[in-house]
Amino acid sequence: MTPAALHRLAFHGEDNPQFFIIGSRLVIAAALPLALGISGDISVVVFKITESGSVSAAVGVAAAAVFLSAWYLYPSLAVIRKRCLPVLHGDRFPRLIFNFQYGLLARFPRDANCCLP
Repeated sequence: MTPAALHRLAFHGEDNPQFFIIGSRLVIAAALPLALGISGDISVVVFKITESGSVSAAVGVAAAAVFLSAWYLYPSLAVIRKRCLPVLHGDRFPRLIFNFQYGLLARFPRDANCCLP
């Protein structure tokens, strides 16, 4: 609700780069209480069905993890991947490696400005 009201009242409905920055930050911040609220609702429904506090808590935590992963972790990883894509030309193709801590990674040439190890 805040980005719409801010756009209408403070920026008089005009497109402004500062508004896009503020609105984006507000939407990103709003995902956290939304995820926690939906997860809480899910845990209440599970508690009503199962009458088990531990089961409802586990389902609520799992739901929060899914929401927060989808809304924060996945976009962050997409940004990292986008930054790490090298310019593929000549002999500068990435080499795939497997790291037990990170899983399958692409090793890029040193001059590719990659942020992965």
